[in-house]
Amino acid sequence: MTDSFPFYLHSGLLTKEHRKRMGAAIREFLWCIDKTTKEYSVDGQVFGKVLGGKPVKLSDIADDIGGNKSTIKRNLDKLEEEGYLSLIRAPYGLMITVHKSKKWPKKVVANTQPQPNKRKFIVAKTQRRKKVALQKCLF
Repeated sequence: MTDSFPFYLHSGLLTKEHRKRMGAAIREFLWCIDKTTKEYSVDGQVFGKVLGGKPVKLSDIADDIGGNKSTIKRNLDKLEEEGYLSLIRAPYGLMITVHKSKKWPKKVVANTQPQPNKRKFIVAKTQRRKKVALQKCLF
């Protein structure tokens, strides 16, 4: 058994609409989210590369989550048909891309204290450096 760890998941996946669209393919979708290693954005939509875009064999997925290869293939095809994934067939497996990937949430920092004006800080620092450099030149 491999080590288990939590990963980020939106509760929106638990709606009736997603249950109807995904059905039993939820396990394969969760596996894809878990194995997403890279995210990139195109026209404001975020995509996730499963295992960095490396081709994945159906037998590898079956070893991780159980089930047989034909069921896993059928479920992945359903997820692609419903727009959750893109599958590219490669000689050594499938390259899987997760649509609307949100594995890593954007960090929201709640700050109650006002930030110092960064520009004023940089200007003051630059002026101090010039003053020190001028003093060194005079001596």
